[in-house]
Amino acid sequence: MVNLTDAFKRSLRKHSTVIKKCFEEMGSGQAGLPEPEEQKAIKETELEAGETLSLSSPTEGEARMVGNVGPDRQFKFQKARELHQQGYGIKAIAKQLGAGRKTIRKYLASECLVSREINGSRTLTNFSGFESELIKLSQTNTTYLNLFNHITEKGFNRKYSQFCERMNKLINDGKTAKTRENNLLPLLKPVKTWSLSKLAFIALAKAGTLKEEDQKYLDILLQKSLEIKHSTDLAHSFRQLFVAKEEGSLTEWIKTAGAEGSALKGFAKGINQDYEAVNQAVISTISNGQVEGQVNRLKTIKRNMYGRVGFDLLRKIVLANSG
Repeated sequence: MVNLTDAFKRSLRKHSTVIKKCFEEMGSGQAGLPEPEEQKAIKETELEAGETLSLSSPTEGEARMVGNVGPDRQFKFQKARELHQQGYGIKAIAKQLGAGRKTIRKYLASECLVSREINGSRTLTNFSGFESELIKLSQTNTTYLNLFNHITEKGFNRKYSQFCERMNKLINDGKTAKTRENNLLPLLKPVKTWSLSKLAFIALAKAGTLKEEDQKYLDILLQKSLEIKHSTDLAHSFRQLFVAKEEGSLTEWIKTAGAEGSALKGFAKGINQDYEAVNQAVISTISNGQVEGQVNRLKTIKRNMYGRVGFDLLRKIVLANSG
């Protein structure tokens, strides 16, 4: 049976859009972004100096999310591309989003955000043989994907993600980024994001136990989404059942949470399938906490001994620590 935190986390995944908007609102105190005229002047200066290569990239609406991608990564991916188009360098973007520069380079090099996976060898044995050709082609209105397909036909034998990583290093030498950060663009204020797991723990935490920043974001999120607020209230009311110990309270909760459109409908269904056991835990004042605590203590002692002694010594140590 799925626990409450996992069920709540799953319900949050359906609200990625509003979660990302709240990320944006939390960081709305940052310095103003450049006006279109300023951006145009920056780009013209760079083109005249020949310091950057222009690559077309998909807009935010065109950027695709592939696989099981959380809203925090989606937000950082879209925000990184947006700030890069406005002229900010990798260092400034990484600092604002709280991400590594290598991650930001991957975001800028990719046309879609995919689930994390364990990559194989990162050695690109024959990339250097295409560098001069890639530099010439990238000065035209093209994309990384087109460049990748082009050199793949000519013998490039590595993955698209590896190509993007090397291509981004080829283009971004950091000199232009440093100039833009220090002279032309306003400083960026760091933006905080939360993973779905962290959001679930924040939403289900007891009142008054959260950090100020976490509480502020939670207030914004609950204000923006009535569905998330309803799910949060349901989750807290479920926990309250174990405190109140009232007969019939679980039945009423299942009826409310199992209603059509409820985000915790699946969780309520699972509770109903094992109703007798859960209801007993709700109404009973008897707890096996003492037993579980003693078992945990015994296992901790065994682990500390690393399995190098027998039962007799274990028994003595357990008894010695039972005072």
